[in-house]
Amino acid sequence: MGVSIGDILPMAVIVASSPIQIIAILVLLSSARGTSAAPAFTFGWLLGLAVVGGVTLLLADPARADSRDEPSTVGAILQLALGLLLLFMAYRQWAKRPKGDEPPKSPKWMAGMESAGTAKAALIGFLLAAINPKITLFTIAAAITIVQTGVSFGGAAIALAVFIAIASITVIVPVVWSLTAPRSAARALGGLHGWLVSNSAIVMTLLFLYFGANLIGKGISGLSI
Repeated sequence: MGVSIGDILPMAVIVASSPIQIIAILVLLSSARGTSAAPAFTFGWLLGLAVVGGVTLLLADPARADSRDEPSTVGAILQLALGLLLLFMAYRQWAKRPKGDEPPKSPKWMAGMESAGTAKAALIGFLLAAINPKITLFTIAAAITIVQTGVSFGGAAIALAVFIAIASITVIVPVVWSLTAPRSAARALGGLHGWLVSNSAIVMTLLFLYFGANLIGKGISGLSI
């Protein structure tokens, strides 16, 4: 159990460090409906991660992997494929970064965020976690990594829950902080939004590069056993 959590901890930190959901939650917290929209977004985000991770665990068949002493070949191939995909995503992020004095472009889903109600905020949170490749790929990779450690299905579910909790820290903490101490939270989080928007492409490029190479190495290692 400890091994699987240790293996997925870096991926959880990477998801937590992703600018996408942090920008979204900061925009919601500064909106007129922030006290209701931000918690709704958090619920949708958690649900999205749980759905993607849970489905991956089921498809990867932890019980079957647990019956063997070595990582499965299919899991190793999936790690290798995900690593290559992450490297491609790194290239795409770098190619789309703002050039020179060009202002960064806000994602289309950001339009109307400031006026989002509870239902819309929850839906956006779910979609960002469930279908946005910048997040989904890491969740899938974490679930496959859990299976590769050979833990039981119950252990895999607990490890996935730990992954989700750590990956959601940068969503949960600002919400709790803003609801319990709104003035200090507003002062501390005020300038973070602009910096993240300006530098999100570079941040994501570095994250994709590091973990793409990491997964490729694990995949090659698994295939060579």
